[in-house]
Amino acid sequence: MASSAAGALSALSDSTSTGPIFSLHTTLVPFQGMPGVVAYHVVPSTSTAVLHQGVLLCGELMVSRLDGDIRKSYSYVYGVTSTGGTIFGGPFKAFILHHTPRSCTAGVADFFGHNPLAPRRRAFDGAG
Repeated sequence: MASSAAGALSALSDSTSTGPIFSLHTTLVPFQGMPGVVAYHVVPSTSTAVLHQGVLLCGELMVSRLDGDIRKSYSYVYGVTSTGGTIFGGPFKAFILHHTPRSCTAGVADFFGHNPLAPRRRAFDGAG
């Protein structure tokens, strides 16, 4: 992952704020090669972080891209390894807002919480 992307995620995860949705510049998406990216949002979940297979899951991110008249949204989780590396997992696409019309007016918050590995969801479901 590019150091600027890791730094942006780490800064948000270290935030003392709970529950905000941050919009980040699309150049900070932590992977390359996805065409048409138009939105990148992150929800840090430090207070509800959970350990999953040796990775401390610290938040959820959502990337949306345009493909013609369709907006395609993807959910990822991000976390910290035992050696301090920042990693992400996904994409998760099995949610109703994965494909929407370009003109979709759903709120940003509606795109979060569907990923089965999302820290907040796992903490509240007891799956941590």
